[in-house]
Order: sequence, then C-alpha cells, then structure tokens
Amino acid sequence: MAARVGKVRLGARVGHMGFLRTYAASARSLEHCVDQTRDLDRERYLCNLFLPPTARPVVFAVHAFNLELARVRETVSEPTIRRMRLQWWRDTLESAARGRPAANPTAEAVAAALSAHPVMRPWLDRMIEMRELELEIELQPADMVWVDAYAVGTAGSLLHCALEAVGADSDAAHDAAAHVGRAHGLVTALRGLPHHQAQGYTHLPRTLTEAHDVKLRDLLSSRQPANLDSAVAELASSARRSLAEGDAILRTLPPAARAALAPAAVCGTYLAALARAGHDIFDPRLRNLRLRLLGSLVARNLLGWR
Repeated sequence: MAARVGKVRLGARVGHMGFLRTYAASARSLEHCVDQTRDLDRERYLCNLFLPPTARPVVFAVHAFNLELARVRETVSEPTIRRMRLQWWRDTLESAARGRPAANPTAEAVAAALSAHPVMRPWLDRMIEMRELELEIELQPADMVWVDAYAVGTAGSLLHCALEAVGADSDAAHDAAAHVGRAHGLVTALRGLPHHQAQGYTHLPRTLTEAHDVKLRDLLSSRQPANLDSAVAELASSARRSLAEGDAILRTLPPAARAALAPAAVCGTYLAALARAGHDIFDPRLRNLRLRLLGSLVARNLLGWR
C-alpha cells in the first residue's frame, strides 16, 4: 500500500518494496528523511511531491542531509565542536559512498542514494565545504563573491542532485540549476535575515550594507535598521535576474527536469510577495506563502508552463 506523509499522498514511495530493493534503504531511514524535510523545510517538501515517484527517495535523502549540515551552526555553540560535527558528516559521506553507512537514518538513506547515483558525490561534498566556510563568518561575509558561492554551493547543489535523481543531466538542465540555485540561495539569505539577526550574524555582505549605509551594529541589534529595505531590494533584484535566466532555460526542458527545479516557484512566489511588501523583510504577509506556492507549483508542473 502506498504510504502517506501528512495529508498528501506520495504514491509508490517509502513503503513500496520496489523502492526498498532499488535503493537498499530501510523504510525507517526513508521515512525519517521525508519527515525531516516536511517538518523543517515544508516548501522543499511540497516541491518534492511533484517529482517522479522513483526520484523522491533520493531527493528526500539529500534534503535531509542538507538539514543535518544546516543544523550544526544552529545547535552547537562551540566552534571546535561545530567543525567536528561537519567532519563527522564528511567521514560519514565517505563511508556511505563505500556502502558502509553509519548507523544513522540519514546516512543510510544517503548511502542508498549514492549507490544509485554516485555522480551526486561532488555536490554533497560541496555542501559540506560551504557549511565549513560559513563557520568562518563571525558577523557577515565580505562581499557578493562569498554570497554567490554559498548560494550556488548549497541551494544549487541540491538542484544538481535532484536533476541527477530524475535522470535529467543535460548541460542545459544544469545551467538552469546554477541560475535557479543562485536565486534560491539569495532568497534563502533574505528570508533567513530575521533568524540570523537573532543569532548575531547576517548573510548580507559588508559591501551591500555599506553601500546602503546600513550599520552592522543596528542590523544585529535592531529589528529593522534604517535603509535596510533598499539593501534588501538590491539583493532581491539580483535574485530576480538569476531566476529570469534560469526560467528562460527551464521553459525548454522536459517535465522531469522542470519538476527537479521546482524551487524556482519558491523564488518567484517569495520575490513577488517581497516586492508587494515594499521589500520590508519583516512584513507579516511574508510569513506564510504556502498556498501561493502550491498554486505556483500546480501551474508549473500540472498545468504546463505559465
């Protein structure tokens, strides 16, 4: 019987023995990855529901892996322990690639994904590298070079893995992933600003805040410092340009590739709402865009490109 996650039917998924034979992962491991994505990254979870059923276990495993990496900075305060945690995941990834995963549900699912798609390994390594670089940022990155690299290395890597999972590995598809990944990474930086502010750092680069006369001390201590909206508008404009470039390629791709790059809908939905809010990152209307996102996903994936 097909399993259910939340109230959405995934079809042939974790509980289907064909998947368990194909990916050699336990039902518990795959269920864990789906649950983690649903609970901690609801929008990516919704995007994944539009993937071909055979690709979902792989993509959910990769997303759970990403969430494990993201939690290191959030849950560990000691810098040395943070690095040890990331190194543990690097070692775990190496063991998983050799078919000997650690006794960890995410590691088991990633090992199964790598067994089916070993070409994903460089993207997973890149995700760890970016999280290690993030640990070096105490207050804010220096410039957009860092921000771009981080966006492409995190959000972009997830999209490249999704393309491999659906078998859409053309140059055009990966070019689209690079553009959409950059846009999604910048959107993530914008959406994460209030949370990062509370943590005492920001992904807004120094060159951007200085150009708009946003004082770092105000940014990290005040809810909404002067001129923040203009800095946000500039970064959002850059994200829109990348999204437009990615969308231009997406229109030419087959349905499976478009489904793998469904986070483009997240970017478009959020950027449109942010513009309507006057680029006020704290506008309460930005807190829950799930219905709009779902409508955009349906339009893109079920009704054809709009």
